[in-house]
Amino acid sequence: MKEKISARLLSLALCAGLLAGCGAGETAEEPSDTGVQQVDSLKIAFSPYADADIISESTEPLEELLKAKLLEKGYDVGEIDMTVGTSYTAVGEALSAGSADLGFISGGNYVLFSDDCDVLLTALRYAINKDSENPADWNDGTIEENTEDMSTYYRCILLAGPSEKGQELLSKVNAGEELTWDDL
Repeated sequence: MKEKISARLLSLALCAGLLAGCGAGETAEEPSDTGVQQVDSLKIAFSPYADADIISESTEPLEELLKAKLLEKGYDVGEIDMTVGTSYTAVGEALSAGSADLGFISGGNYVLFSDDCDVLLTALRYAINKDSENPADWNDGTIEENTEDMSTYYRCILLAGPSEKGQELLSKVNAGEELTWDDL
């Protein structure tokens, strides 16, 4: 769990470096005599990929980290407001409406709101030990586990249930046969 939190915090720190290249947005004031631009507030929304309390707790150190890193880049941020959305869609809507400056959303949610927001940073995830396009390889009885390698994509699988039709499809896949559109 600590590794995942550390990885997320590292990703968020990288985001701070990217923010500097994106301009300061509407809340920024002209640079002061020191060349530092004042930013009144920065609103960050997180998709509810875990319990809201866990997300809030694990991102708590981020506020001071972001302030420090952005100051190094010439942006003095007054207040950082981090919230966890009530749903994935709520975070997309907040970005679309402008009530959130930054959002950590899923790829699927981005597709829904891509007309209203732009990607600043993408995340990597740990790859899993099964990476096959052959469905039968997923049915070998071993559990999928994370590896030390990072992946830029996500494999999606369809699962067959215990129904007669589900078991018929499973038998066909495990025999190495291709599923047809009529099968599905």
